[in-house]
Amino acid sequence: PARQEASILLSAAGRLSEANFYAPTSTWADLDYLRFAHLVRHSQKLNEAVLILRPFVDKGAAYDVPYMSVAEMFLSYGDTSGAIENIQAGLERVRLSVGLKVLWARILTAQGKRDSARAMLDSVRAHLRTRQDSLVWWEGYLSFIEGTGLPSDKRAAAEKALLSFPTLARAQALLGQQELDAGQVEAAYQRISAALDIDPYAPVLWRVYERIALAMGLTEEAELARKKPDPCPSAL
Repeated sequence: PARQEASILLSAAGRLSEANFYAPTSTWADLDYLRFAHLVRHSQKLNEAVLILRPFVDKGAAYDVPYMSVAEMFLSYGDTSGAIENIQAGLERVRLSVGLKVLWARILTAQGKRDSARAMLDSVRAHLRTRQDSLVWWEGYLSFIEGTGLPSDKRAAAEKALLSFPTLARAQALLGQQELDAGQVEAAYQRISAALDIDPYAPVLWRVYERIALAMGLTEEAELARKKPDPCPSAL
């Protein structure tokens, strides 16, 4: 097991020759590929991700995580077409994937196709089967409404999300931003500080914290926030 884990970690870091020394990908099980797919999105090793995951998905693996990881990396390189191609390929295998459809809705929102994005999010909501599906959907919906909704709609959505997921970073960030916009700087500071105690690796929280720090005249705190979050140890 230790050799297998070393192979996964080294592969995610892009050190394929060393990884093969410990355990060639031909010996990997499905869970090994899925763990790699989760880790490689943090390291942004696109070539390695495609090289390792393509044979895995081409053999018909019915998992959406590999497609999502590669699609997100294409997006990080500004390649929207490549991301959509991976999403579409994934949906051919995992037709009801909430994660893939929410990711596509995110792309549509960025392209200004808000009606199409909203329609996709609404259609996905009817197929939420697990708590993880609901979490993914709320992340996507809050991201969508953050840029499109009225302040009252944003607050209502965030508060509803927190009923099911009390520590959801994006919901806390949305409420913190609302409080900051309303001049409730101290309330926003208390909310986001508490949320960061729970999830110190959430970029969305640090972005709001930076704005709060600037509003409070805490320039050093704002500068610190710009450099956050530090890499999560499990993602290295």
